[in-house]
Amino acid sequence: MNSLLVKLTSLLGQEYKLLKGEKDDIKYLRDKMSSMSALLVTLTNMDELSDQQKEWRNKVRELSYDMEDCVDLFMHKISEHHGLVGDTDIHIREFMARVQDAIEQRDRYKLSESVTIATPAHVVSIDPQHLALNEEEDGLVGIESPKQKIIRMLMDDEEGSRKLKVISIVGSAGIGKTTLAKQVYLEIKGRFDCSAFVSLSQNPSMNKIFTRILSQVGFKSRRASHCEYNLIDELKQYLTGMRCGSRVIITTCIEDLGSVCRPNFYGHVYKVEPLNDFDSRILFFRRVFSNEDACPDHLRKVSEEILRMCGGVPLAITSVANILASQGDMMIEKWERILSSRGYELETDPTIGWMRHVLNLSYSNLCPELRTCLLYLSTFPEYCSIRKDDLIKQWIAEGLVTEKFGYDQYEIAESYFNNLIRRSIINPVDIDDCGMVMSCRVHDLMLDLIISKSIEENFIAILDDQHTMRGSHEARRFTLHFNQDLENTEQNLALTRSVHHQTRSISVLGPIQCMLVISEFKYLRLLQIEVYYSYIDSYDLTHMREFFQLRYLRIRGILCKLPEKIGGLKYLETFDIDDNVKNIPSDVCKLSSMAHLTLPKHAKIPSGIDKLVALRTLKASTSYDTSIEFYEGLGSLRKLRELELGATYYMSRDKVVSLAASLMKLGSCSLRSLILRDGDISLEAGDRLNFWSPPPLHLRRLHVFEVVFSYVPDWIAQLDKLTSLVIHIREISKDGFGVLGRLPSLLFLRLDVQSVKENDAVVVCSRTFQYLKEFWYRYKVPCLVFEQWAMPRLRILNIQFDEERLYGGDDGVLCELTGIEHLTNLMEISAHIRLAHHWMCQTPALPRRKVKHFSERHDEDGHGQVEEEAPVYKKAAEAMLKRATGKHPGINNVNIQFI
Repeated sequence: MNSLLVKLTSLLGQEYKLLKGEKDDIKYLRDKMSSMSALLVTLTNMDELSDQQKEWRNKVRELSYDMEDCVDLFMHKISEHHGLVGDTDIHIREFMARVQDAIEQRDRYKLSESVTIATPAHVVSIDPQHLALNEEEDGLVGIESPKQKIIRMLMDDEEGSRKLKVISIVGSAGIGKTTLAKQVYLEIKGRFDCSAFVSLSQNPSMNKIFTRILSQVGFKSRRASHCEYNLIDELKQYLTGMRCGSRVIITTCIEDLGSVCRPNFYGHVYKVEPLNDFDSRILFFRRVFSNEDACPDHLRKVSEEILRMCGGVPLAITSVANILASQGDMMIEKWERILSSRGYELETDPTIGWMRHVLNLSYSNLCPELRTCLLYLSTFPEYCSIRKDDLIKQWIAEGLVTEKFGYDQYEIAESYFNNLIRRSIINPVDIDDCGMVMSCRVHDLMLDLIISKSIEENFIAILDDQHTMRGSHEARRFTLHFNQDLENTEQNLALTRSVHHQTRSISVLGPIQCMLVISEFKYLRLLQIEVYYSYIDSYDLTHMREFFQLRYLRIRGILCKLPEKIGGLKYLETFDIDDNVKNIPSDVCKLSSMAHLTLPKHAKIPSGIDKLVALRTLKASTSYDTSIEFYEGLGSLRKLRELELGATYYMSRDKVVSLAASLMKLGSCSLRSLILRDGDISLEAGDRLNFWSPPPLHLRRLHVFEVVFSYVPDWIAQLDKLTSLVIHIREISKDGFGVLGRLPSLLFLRLDVQSVKENDAVVVCSRTFQYLKEFWYRYKVPCLVFEQWAMPRLRILNIQFDEERLYGGDDGVLCELTGIEHLTNLMEISAHIRLAHHWMCQTPALPRRKVKHFSERHDEDGHGQVEEEAPVYKKAAEAMLKRATGKHPGINNVNIQFI
């Protein structure tokens, strides 16, 4: 609605030259829609709506969609024809009639009055939190270890024993936070003079809360007080002289709230994790059969599926298990029906209703903007890993991100995403090399709730594998979720043809036999096609040049024919095409709104890159015919935050000079991430970038794979925000390595070295690399010395060396990894050993955070098999690694790969 109001206001400006009467009518429409928008916001904040409220809400939303489409088309025609269009007054009269009808319906239903006197949302009669508090202890599973950890946090610290200490138990709804807190409370309350345990609702009565606390701590009030401040004063007076060494436990879904207690109250945050597979099985089968052995064979597979669905959430497991136990007979058809119709069970069964209530609490506690962004996750298939960057760009393209002064839309959208993560509504899956969440997933039960609400609010329509359409054909967002090969092509084509012609968003995800004929969707703002198998050779997208409102285009896994020119798509912000598309529109660099441009590897980069002044992300590969103007033009992209360039050839000196000059310009602007990969950018670039001035102080990621620096550049010492570094040094010195060790934010380091200045040994000094979590070291010999207290947070060590150079130095002394036992948090070591004549071969690709475990094939004697006969030094290499790691108590094996 906000975007419509802005556009109606802009129509009143001089640019559109409307007649006096038309301006008055548009002002009337704007004012009335603004009034109804305020009521819509109020309705959004209510947990339960009457049928009349829902009907009016949906009608006004559709009215705003239609009106905005009409305004968009009108503005487009004005810009195309440089003058007025003839049917303006007809549309204005139509919308004035619809607005008047909505106003009369609002007054007839007395919606404004019903909102002002609305009572709080109805709460399920048996609160799941109450259920958790009264759970018998012998029925609890997987709680003993976390309980003892929290007790140690509370009680074991002698230094802080006389201070107030606060422990925050953080986790998603239904994970068992309150149950855990209750068990800790019961075990230690006897060690204190007084204690209290209270639960807070969404809208708690603070008078009742303080009255309960006073009652539990033993205070006998002579008079009943109804004043919150009087109760607080009474509590303060009663506890005077009794508050030495107090302990407070709070539970919350919001990690930020828990973290507030850390600096001020000698606090700790304990994050509750889902039950592991072993404990989940115990809890589930105990509820249904008394134990797992009693489960009939024909129900084992469906039981596994149900457990996977529950995701280790205790409340989900117990709720589903109680339904299954209540079935009486053990017919697999009933179990499969429950598994396949979870959404129906959420609506109808009171037991699952408890779980829905818990999930609904998380949803209802969100602001309207976050609710809408959360509903958008229903466009993704179940079990899908959702990339953060793609999701954020789609939110923006859909107009779901409210602009705020001083922040750009991407920053606001990222804050939305982080908020949902912190509230444990969505769960992180992959963490990138900078320590940031790269992808997320929605819990199955939460996704059911989201889809249910999305369909109820006509937010989306979904076509799935069963050839069924969930949601209304009138929905403005349409998604095809295909998880298996389809057989009934005609049926699916018929369903897709019924999609509303004013659809704004289309997403096709999965294997496909058929595609929408999209030429008629002229109001389309988002088009996403991501397939992993297709029955069609190519897909014709030449009609996309007519989508004058298109803001987001992403194509993956299918050959598409694009139009030769798309200069009319002046709102296009994201153009993301994979390597299946060879030819891209020649005028893509003329789109002034373009913010994110990802080009196929072998596509020719069009001219005019310097015109993309709004560009934030650029990912492309250069070739021999890439003009020098491209490298020069990069320096004009003042808003560029992420640059990833590959080179498929040896770059000439003049292009290297231009690239280096442009990088120096970008470094003083907004550049956050720089990746130069593939190809040969030469030592020339390294020599020039040795003197990068002014230094790129905003860089968080610097990956320069093929740029060879003569030494560690001095300017790197100033990059206090740098979290991920991949660098190739011709000669590393003690001082140069020390510069890297003092970088205050570095989490990931890959260091490729051609020579070491001091006797081939690199010494990792004490108290350096304080935050490093992952270290990749590539050199001909494995001479690394770790002093005590070096790299205290290192978890992953990956080394690569030459087996025939294992004996280094003038005296032929065996090169060793020394001091690995000092890496107290180390969890994994991987070694890539280059066989003879393979030095400078291709290096394994960088991981996300999940490093692949390299395993070696063994022969009958236990020695690793390789295609050629193993050199004599191979056993020495293996023995050296085992000897070095044998001193570390937490490392049981080394992942070795000979390359």
